[in-house]
Amino acid sequence: MPVAVATFSGKWKYGSGDNHEAFMSAIGVPKELHQFASETVFSIECREEGGVITWATTPEYLGAKHGTVTNVFRIGQEIEEDTGDGKKKKCVYTWDGDKLVSTYPDWDGKGLKVTMSRALEGDSTTTVMTAGDVTCTVVYLRC
Repeated sequence: MPVAVATFSGKWKYGSGDNHEAFMSAIGVPKELHQFASETVFSIECREEGGVITWATTPEYLGAKHGTVTNVFRIGQEIEEDTGDGKKKKCVYTWDGDKLVSTYPDWDGKGLKVTMSRALEGDSTTTVMTAGDVTCTVVYLRC
């Protein structure tokens, strides 16, 4: 059963990751930004009204905020998601039990399928991300 979307709201920091650098490379994140990803605190505001979910993310790096990215979607409907780097990716959000899953059927314009599955566990969120045959697990901790 899906969890309340608002429970994803809060400040989250990188706790641990398994194969995270390989995943970032697989989706085309430049090597010089890999450290940034693990040192960033994310402020997330989520709400759901009438089946419409609004998910706003503000990254904070070295104490400075770096612009809020807001995406609005309905479960099961394709959107053009702002990935925070100025790019838009086609994406569909679904629930897999209590996990919120985003699926990007063509991340790179060459057919690379990417999925991100987020599960809340108390004050942590475990995100399993797959890009082609590369899978990583990242645990974010509530600040």
